[in-house]
Amino acid sequence: MDPIENMSHDHSRNLAEWALAAGRFFQSPQTKFIHLYYGESSDLRAQTIPIIENVLFVLALFRSRLVEQIQEGKGLLKQLLAFQQKQEEDLGNFPVYVHEYPICHDPALSIQLLAPFYWILKSFGHILGSDLKQQLEQTMCLALKYSIKAHQQKSFPYFLSVRLAAAQLTYGLLWDKEEWKQAGQAQMEQWASLQLEGWNTTKQLANILIGLQMVYPSLSNSPWRPLWKRMEETWHLQLACYMGPHVREWQEREEPQVNLYDLFGGFFSGQFSRRATLLSFHHLHGILIQPSADQFKLETEMFPIIVGSKQQAWQSVFHHDYGYTLLEKKGPFQPSIDKTETPFRFVWGDHHRLHSLVCQGGNIEKVKAWKEGDEIVILFDLREQRDDEVGGTPKSEIEFFVDIHPDIQFRVNGLDSNTFGLGESFQILFKDYFLTIIFELVQGEGDFFGHLMRGNRPSQVDLKGEKRFQAYDWTFFLRTIRRQNPCQIKATLSLKNQFA
Repeated sequence: MDPIENMSHDHSRNLAEWALAAGRFFQSPQTKFIHLYYGESSDLRAQTIPIIENVLFVLALFRSRLVEQIQEGKGLLKQLLAFQQKQEEDLGNFPVYVHEYPICHDPALSIQLLAPFYWILKSFGHILGSDLKQQLEQTMCLALKYSIKAHQQKSFPYFLSVRLAAAQLTYGLLWDKEEWKQAGQAQMEQWASLQLEGWNTTKQLANILIGLQMVYPSLSNSPWRPLWKRMEETWHLQLACYMGPHVREWQEREEPQVNLYDLFGGFFSGQFSRRATLLSFHHLHGILIQPSADQFKLETEMFPIIVGSKQQAWQSVFHHDYGYTLLEKKGPFQPSIDKTETPFRFVWGDHHRLHSLVCQGGNIEKVKAWKEGDEIVILFDLREQRDDEVGGTPKSEIEFFVDIHPDIQFRVNGLDSNTFGLGESFQILFKDYFLTIIFELVQGEGDFFGHLMRGNRPSQVDLKGEKRFQAYDWTFFLRTIRRQNPCQIKATLSLKNQFA
């Protein structure tokens, strides 16, 4: 899709206009609802009508402050509220899509609606009219009660628990409900300094921020300042991208997949990337980003950080026109996580195009990575070969991927080649730099051979339909000719300016 035009310096206004534009794009001229399907589908004009995006569209219509669009929003809101479950078992929840009513498949859906309902009532309650306002208040009350009950029966993930606690506190303040206020306040204070998993996954982090903005006008001057500092330290201003540990982050064609956190990062840094302005349903969720005087102060050039429930060490290094992140891998992960687990990620480019070189996939058991002088050292412990694998099809042991672009070139010992061996200099030339990688066997016995060919990183999502055979990356990898267990390979990377 094309970028959304007419960006101004008022970023809150941009977000509101983008949300409205996205709503109009996904709106059906027949039903007047947003039509969107969450599953894999190449049809942009879906038949399904999701509750969440339609409530967000209502908020976007109200934010326009135009009489006709406010009236349209009131009409949609009245229809949407009618889909709240009235039966005892799911009393207060909503179906994912309106055609599923009265069945409610997702117990967490009510939590996600508490924030947009709150902002509609708080900012526009005075224009709803007494009947619609009363209906909205009753709906909000039932939704919160259902969410609390569902959370007590089975705890929600951390990022949703934060949103629930924030809603308890703000709803309690709104209606002077002491029980809700105390419960919400206690949870918010408890989690304020805990560096949990949700801090390291941008989709979850965006959800946390939605809840926090319900409670704190300024995050940088709140008990959640440690999280704010983390956000500052993991956002690259010049590249307009997240630079923290790269887990559960996906690639969409040639660039990282955009989600709501890209809008949060652009808002707090004052600069949006081009890919973040490409019209998408995530712009509807951007209507939840609240005006704030908070602004990232991006002064740190380089810093190491130790985080995570598994105490994985990671380090991000910033330079003006590039940056990289190193992430320790301490043991096997679930296959779904392995697709996005990225021990090494190097990015460069600008706001218009972001390039990335990543290490993903392969046959790796553990990884350690560190900066040593002007070089980067990555130590790979390969998974042990089973007896039935010995003598079989050669495996790709270590895999790197870089997005295809005519300005990116490759050399082996300074010459054009698509194969390389251990100890040889594999070079990637881009912009004003060349990155040299040398692989060495440091433990065990074996013969390995390297190849350069087209492929796709495991985290690539746009491989459906006609695009299922598309290659968006170059991949260079080491495959096994023969080896014995255990086996350890070291990759040494050095970056130099071609004109230095």
